[in-house]
Amino acid sequence: MATANLKSASPQTPSQLENGHRFNTRELRPPEGYDRLAMMMGSLPDMAIFRRFCTLSTEDLLYRQAELQELEATLRQYQKEDKQSGHKDRATYALDWDTLQRSGDDDAAEGNDRAQLDIILKIREKLKDYHDALIRHRQVLSLGPAIPLGADRNIWKDAVTRADIQGLEQ
Repeated sequence: MATANLKSASPQTPSQLENGHRFNTRELRPPEGYDRLAMMMGSLPDMAIFRRFCTLSTEDLLYRQAELQELEATLRQYQKEDKQSGHKDRATYALDWDTLQRSGDDDAAEGNDRAQLDIILKIREKLKDYHDALIRHRQVLSLGPAIPLGADRNIWKDAVTRADIQGLEQ
């Protein structure tokens, strides 16, 4: 019996409220701010509006491009230096991945330079991050406008004040 009383007296979680449980004012304060807005958006998903930060996302992509361009220029310089080095291994880095990959090993021949391999590995990591960001950016852009053009924008304002939408007793 005591357990049943404890359960009924315990505060309701936001997910319980969201799933149709009624709010008991003696147990929990009415939601306000972000929690109230989240409950309203959760009960009417079509009304949820979120900024996409398209300008910031685009700026981030541009910075990533600039960083990759600098790394690419560095790689090209290392490739040129290695080809012109006269060193038997360094001169073949562009033709022999295994030799390039072993260029930094402890047992590599004297004069090997790991710089080209290091920049390649750094580019690989940065390129993966850039492509992931580019794909996410395109996905966000494809979401379309939050409120379709021509829609009644006052409906959102009205919905914020309606108790029946939030599932809360006033």
